[in-house]
Amino acid sequence: MTIGVLTVEIFIPDSLSLKDKRRVLKSLKERLKNSFNISIAEIEHHGKWQRAKMAIVNVDAGKRIAESRLGKVLDFIDKFNKVQLLDSKMELL
Repeated sequence: MTIGVLTVEIFIPDSLSLKDKRRVLKSLKERLKNSFNISIAEIEHHGKWQRAKMAIVNVDAGKRIAESRLGKVLDFIDKFNKVQLLDSKMELL
């Protein structure tokens, strides 16, 4: 069993308030959960309206599967048109 943790920092250029930020993050989180069956939470920058740092976690049978799934999650976030990916870090435990 492998636990994969992906930490991503994103920029939300069209956000003009915390309400805008929450709307974009809610949409992104729901799409990720529905597509990849993962757990996701905002972990930093709660009060900033154009930035967010999120932790994404999944559990898989092996390292290759976990790495592949988190790689697809990262690609999905990178292609999501409402955010810009600033930084990412993947860990497999």
